[in-house]
Amino acid sequence: MTALSERSGQQTKTAIVTGATGFIGSVLCRMLLERGWRVYAIVRSTSPHIARLPEHSRLARIEGDLRTIAAWGPQLAGERAHFTAFYHLAWDGVGRDRRNDEEQADNIELALATVRLASELNCSAWIGTGSQAEYGRLEGRADETHPEQPTTAYGLAKLSAGRRAIELSAALGIPAYWLRVFSIYGPGDNEGWLMTDCIRQLLDGDRPQLTAGEQRWDYLYVDDAARALIAIADHGGGRAPGVYNLGSGESRTVKEIVAMIRDEAASGLELVFGELPYRDDQVMHLEADITLLAAVAGWRPHISLRQGIASTVQAERRRREHERYLSVKRAIVTMAYKSGVSHVGAALSVADIVYTLYAFIMRVDPRRPDWPERDKLVFSKAHGSSALYAVLAKQGFFPQQHLGRYCVDGGLLPGHLDRTCAPGIDVSAGSLGHGLPIAVGMALADRLAGRSNRVFAILGDGECNEGAVWEAAMLAAARHLSHLTVIVDCNGLQGFDATEGLMPQSSLLARWTAFGWDASEVNGHDPGSLIRALQPAAGGKPTVLLARTIKGCGVDFMEGRLEWHYKSPSREQWELALRQLGGATACEAPFSERS
Repeated sequence: MTALSERSGQQTKTAIVTGATGFIGSVLCRMLLERGWRVYAIVRSTSPHIARLPEHSRLARIEGDLRTIAAWGPQLAGERAHFTAFYHLAWDGVGRDRRNDEEQADNIELALATVRLASELNCSAWIGTGSQAEYGRLEGRADETHPEQPTTAYGLAKLSAGRRAIELSAALGIPAYWLRVFSIYGPGDNEGWLMTDCIRQLLDGDRPQLTAGEQRWDYLYVDDAARALIAIADHGGGRAPGVYNLGSGESRTVKEIVAMIRDEAASGLELVFGELPYRDDQVMHLEADITLLAAVAGWRPHISLRQGIASTVQAERRRREHERYLSVKRAIVTMAYKSGVSHVGAALSVADIVYTLYAFIMRVDPRRPDWPERDKLVFSKAHGSSALYAVLAKQGFFPQQHLGRYCVDGGLLPGHLDRTCAPGIDVSAGSLGHGLPIAVGMALADRLAGRSNRVFAILGDGECNEGAVWEAAMLAAARHLSHLTVIVDCNGLQGFDATEGLMPQSSLLARWTAFGWDASEVNGHDPGSLIRALQPAAGGKPTVLLARTIKGCGVDFMEGRLEWHYKSPSREQWELALRQLGGATACEAPFSERS
């Protein structure tokens, strides 16, 4: 690892963060970087959330965990940096189902080990995160003098860790701050908590089962929590080390909170309160007094509960949509592996385009695949058929399980398209150069029939070498087929060489323009750009988008590699590809409803 301290001036603030890939830790790292800090993130290589950390010149990832401090501690010493703050956020057993595990006590000694390391590294401050669970069955508004009576092993371990860390740090001469975290929420939070579960159920169209909702709870947006952690290091300045409450400082009823979530996630859906009884140990009022933290660190929350809920719901919508894109690509590589056939690279390059068309642009109905008024797609680069099959299954044209019958003996889905093999396929294809002429004929037929639908055609950039493409292009312009849109998948590779090397296409945009088309370029892997570019055109011309793509997009060992035009992945490559595409392992059913 190259020393960050050698690349930046010594005056730059520097942080060490354990639990850096966690919910709060990853946001803290992001905000530290935004403020110009250097960050040393302690991460496990097997962390499922490692992608939460950005690639950044001022961020160094140090592999390890709390049980391997002896290995990574000397690495930090070798950095020759002045460390402003040691943030200790890691904790084993945060989940609700592990709150009474015997192993909770192990976290105490591990926390103390980080205090010793912070002292050895001459850190200006050690900052750890405690929990409201240290107070036990709290009822009302609590300041730091409230009696601590934890009722779980988790709360007891947090209380002991905080007390002993402060005692040890005082003996070692390093200021220590223990922030007792109340309910934090925001994008990326784990399942099993009120906010997360209600948002996901409501976005699914389900009505959550609820208590009467009279409880009053204190919720703080995760960005505000990260700002508080930074403010302690910025403004604490060694003053008043000790325990601080970290919350919003105000409470709202659960009924109000869930109604706000409903308004953002499923407006109009009727909520029913009182279906669930309160638990025997139900906490009815949980609220942090943050007067002390505000006074010492000059910090107050910036984001209102309604704003935070809106941001969290929007982020969950984006996460779900991204997962749908990835699930299509996982299906593609699985089809290639299971059948042992080729063209996986070509299918991955076009997958984002096809999904965007069906999910956001095309007027289609899976229940009526032959509906005359539907928008139509001519998938001319039909060797990438697995992309279309995966999208059609995702959109409900046929069951996901049918993808397991791709390109196998006695199978259902052929390597090149046959419109009779499955619903939703508008045109049989395979011989390159014929797709656009067919699309032009369909567009003319729809106009003559008085239909208002659109026709789309997807071509490969190498396919534009075919003369029939340009004959059809001339006819479409001459007939002013403004309801016809062509998308050229420009991944830059053909079967045996780079497209530019075989037949230069640097002037492809000018060529389509010269043939009378409204032509533009777009990032073929950016759904937002695709959606904007695919809106209906006004001007009487057919439209063509040159979609700049990467062959094999999403799988690093396939991206931009010519051989993946014809190769199929081995089992090891398939499993690696699944992981890179956000999947679990090969043991996950490849063509289940969740794939």
